[in-house]
Amino acid sequence: MAPRPLLRFAQHSIKPQLLSDWKANFLANAAKVFQSDDRTSQEQARIAESERLVGRLTLELEVAKKASMLWPSVANRSER
Repeated sequence: MAPRPLLRFAQHSIKPQLLSDWKANFLANAAKVFQSDDRTSQEQARIAESERLVGRLTLELEVAKKASMLWPSVANRSER
């Protein structure tokens, strides 16, 4: 009786050499998944800066809206 993995490969027409290639490729590249990428770090920094800018501009817009709502009442008082 063949070991289970080999039986499964045979059922799906997967050759043992293909499994060996997959395993070798995985073992050669598995550590890359956990490595920090400088480009990713730079992109994250850019995104964070953009989010801060959006927050600041949103706050400025809210202040401007509130000021514009108060402005006509101040202008009407000075005209009297």
